[in-house]
Amino acid sequence: MLKTIISTLLGIFLFISCSGKSEKENFETGLKYYTKNDYTKAEKYFKKSGSFENGIGLNYLGNIYLVKNENKLAEKYYKLAIDKGNLTAVKNLAYLYTKLQGVCKKVCKLNLI
Repeated sequence: MLKTIISTLLGIFLFISCSGKSEKENFETGLKYYTKNDYTKAEKYFKKSGSFENGIGLNYLGNIYLVKNENKLAEKYYKLAIDKGNLTAVKNLAYLYTKLQGVCKKVCKLNLI
């Protein structure tokens, strides 16, 4: 009975540890796709990279959403990266806010809001 339990637990452990890439491997794969401008695949791997190296993958997700003009998602991922200690994300978030402020000024000049 004890032997069966130990074998089962060992099997579960091996399955979990071998079932996926590490955060680092996911980040590196995401970066490979990002540099090729394949943002769909990069996004998939950056999401799996989690908080690897102070949230660098989260910062790259913000960049992807900025390129896609999905500003709310860009803001979300920059803030998550900042929470992990990523200082580049601070600069990127400031750029996003500056960009949005410029859009607001243009819209206000056209009396659209």
